[in-house]
Amino acid sequence: MAERFLRIFVAVKITRPELVSRVKSFQEELERAGLKAKFVETENLHITLQFIGEIPREKVQGIESKLREVKASSFSMELQGVGAFPNPKNPRVIWIGVGRGSEELSRLAQEVYKAVTAAGVKLEREDFQPHLTIARVKAPLGGEVRKIIEKNSSMFFGEQDVTKFYLIKSVLTPRGPVYTDLAEFQLLPVY
Repeated sequence: MAERFLRIFVAVKITRPELVSRVKSFQEELERAGLKAKFVETENLHITLQFIGEIPREKVQGIESKLREVKASSFSMELQGVGAFPNPKNPRVIWIGVGRGSEELSRLAQEVYKAVTAAGVKLEREDFQPHLTIARVKAPLGGEVRKIIEKNSSMFFGEQDVTKFYLIKSVLTPRGPVYTDLAEFQLLPVY
């Protein structure tokens, strides 16, 4: 039986193998240092442009249609720096930031927001902070983990060209979310 509601979001995926490998190594370093967390699987690494949430299945096609109208150019982005939300003292999420390319990501997120709202979906307006979630923290940080985060606050992980973005379905399971691409959108080539 088809689900009546889908939990969906729009994102840019992190797919460049060297970049994925560096992120994985950093996650392993945090784990060895004793971080108690649910680490984001490498195949699920993404930067959320817009979380849409649970919506009726029949609205998905309208959202996809409006997202197809988004006009933005491809760009290159750098993953750089490590931090925590809401703060490093008592974090719920550990993330890697975006250096060069963050303005382009922000503009793309703004266009995605406009497209989704034009499809008739009411969204909370939040300040977009481009970041790659790498771990959801389950227990207070130990001193060693805190030192690693501070030491890597400006670490350069690498860069990746952003040539497309995705509409993704998320199904929450006890082992973590399972993502399925619903649609892929090409960004305009840069000449």
